[in-house]
Amino acid sequence: MLLHTQNEKIIALENLKELAMSLKERFFQCFEKTNNKLPRKRTDLAFLAVTPKGFKLLERAPRVSVEHSIASTLPELIIDGDIPEMVIY
Repeated sequence: MLLHTQNEKIIALENLKELAMSLKERFFQCFEKTNNKLPRKRTDLAFLAVTPKGFKLLERAPRVSVEHSIASTLPELIIDGDIPEMVIY
């Protein structure tokens, strides 16, 4: 059985955050060269806009709280005002 200490978990999380930030920087370098339309992503929890500052939460899935979306998403989400629930047809 493989056991990890709390410090190893923290270091792994910090490395993952650094990787995410590095990928984000590379993405926007490519983005600036191609077009000016920001991509959007729909997941089972939320509808997100990919911005230069990070992922902005636009809508949340039915019965999913903003807090749950924040806790389940890496990197940090940008929250701007009230986040409406998605309307599913």
